[in-house]
Amino acid sequence: MVLFVLFWLIWIALFVISILLVVLSPGCVVRAKPNWWQTAVAYNVWVPSFQDSDGDGYGDMQGLLNRLENLRKSGVQTVWPSPFLISDNFSNAVRSYDQMDPALGANQVADKAISEIHDKDMKFVINMPISTTSTEHEWFLKSSRATLPENRNYSGFYHWASKGADDYFTNYKGVYYMHEKGNKNSAVLNWQNSNLRAHMFEVLSSWIDRGVDGFHLTGIEYLARTPDGSEPDWSAISDVISDIRNHVDSYTNESTKASGKKINEGTIATCVHEILSDILLFHSNNPAVWPQWEFGNQYISRIASRVESRAHAELLLMLQLVLPGTNNFYYGDELGMKN
Repeated sequence: MVLFVLFWLIWIALFVISILLVVLSPGCVVRAKPNWWQTAVAYNVWVPSFQDSDGDGYGDMQGLLNRLENLRKSGVQTVWPSPFLISDNFSNAVRSYDQMDPALGANQVADKAISEIHDKDMKFVINMPISTTSTEHEWFLKSSRATLPENRNYSGFYHWASKGADDYFTNYKGVYYMHEKGNKNSAVLNWQNSNLRAHMFEVLSSWIDRGVDGFHLTGIEYLARTPDGSEPDWSAISDVISDIRNHVDSYTNESTKASGKKINEGTIATCVHEILSDILLFHSNNPAVWPQWEFGNQYISRIASRVESRAHAELLLMLQLVLPGTNNFYYGDELGMKN
């Protein structure tokens, strides 16, 4: 009888202890839900050579919209057309930050694209050349005439100097402006100027208001330069990108803030093993910096042409799919297209 009572006392004690352990133990860590851009498959389309909907010899935005359902069925979650804004010959030399290039369609087609892409539960990302404009841009013309009272606020929008011409500076009416190396029509914006920053933040805000989900920033190496224009100032560039991210987050009421991590060239190496090791180490040490992977874009040869084998190209794309981070695919690479 004593053993029977003792058994039940021990059983009750263990039952009470198990309840206390459940109640008093700290809860499991709840992982934050990733942002859409951390998991979505993005499809980068060079629109001028995609589908031509009006027979003028150029692909256009309507041609892209005609293929939206095909893209959705293939698993694309983010549509990223390139180019997008009005520029000199589809380059980073932007002529206007407010309109889609008319060669791709009327400006209202941009709003139509945003609407139709959202109707299919997809995201819309646009190319945003953030560091340069055309010398035909209104800002450049006003900055070059900053002695006029009405243009005074534009005086510091660009990098002006009294030095002679070289690969990075060109004469304009007796003074010299900084531009992309070898491209005098692409003037470099001065992101250290508060007026310029305010104008660029307005540009980003206006496109967010129109429904754009994200921006692919191009030309970030020109966000800050050494005084002679020959080298990027990566420390200053990191600060500018952080400010851009903070503005976009605050404007869209996102909770994620820029980490302020430094951008550097530590991942540049001469062999694939060293490159991958450095990249993995960098992201291990900087978890707030999110990786995006891509093998192709409009500036380089297609991957199937570079590896000279469709099978090898497809193998690399399969490898890309298992890497941690966001995947960007250049249109046609999934088909093994060559140049």
